[in-house]
Amino acid sequence: MPREKPERGDFITPTLNYVKYFDKPILLYWLNALSHSVFGQNEFAARLPCALRGLGAMLFTYFLETLILAPSSRPSYIPFYLAAGLAVLAEGLIGLVLPGAIIFWHLALMRRWQLAASLRLSAEMLLVLALVSPWFIVVCWRNPEFFQFFFIHEHFVRFLTKTHSRSQPSGSSCRFCLAESTDVSEHQSLNNLPG
Repeated sequence: MPREKPERGDFITPTLNYVKYFDKPILLYWLNALSHSVFGQNEFAARLPCALRGLGAMLFTYFLETLILAPSSRPSYIPFYLAAGLAVLAEGLIGLVLPGAIIFWHLALMRRWQLAASLRLSAEMLLVLALVSPWFIVVCWRNPEFFQFFFIHEHFVRFLTKTHSRSQPSGSSCRFCLAESTDVSEHQSLNNLPG
């Protein structure tokens, strides 16, 4: 994929062996293409973006935790929303769904709904939209089939049905989430959030 982008001069439409490939958004492909252009076509260049992405996720998690748990008056959630936007460009809607679910269940289980106002969801979501919309708009404009395949098929049909020979479409996922959420109150760091 990364070598095809400079060859074709198209950094919008993801391709695999020169065939449109809409399973994932574009961010990792852009990073791989950049890595290959800097370091050449080799294994190091191919693996570096994934390694940096993992390291970045760990460092960002640490940064976000220290920011939220700091005794200061009001933390800024802008880095969180920027990271969510990048996650959407890297993995799709799960980049919003997963952190959103974590926040929702924390507020619900800890009965801390008053914190919801401090998240400034409507204002900060504009930041996420500004970050992710340009690529999604252009790729949909150039490839009309993208919307149906990426948003409908990959995010809903695949999860809710037995597409791709999945034996249990959503029940096992729901049971896992329910089982995990029952242990949330035992995590001390969640109890120390400001508010």
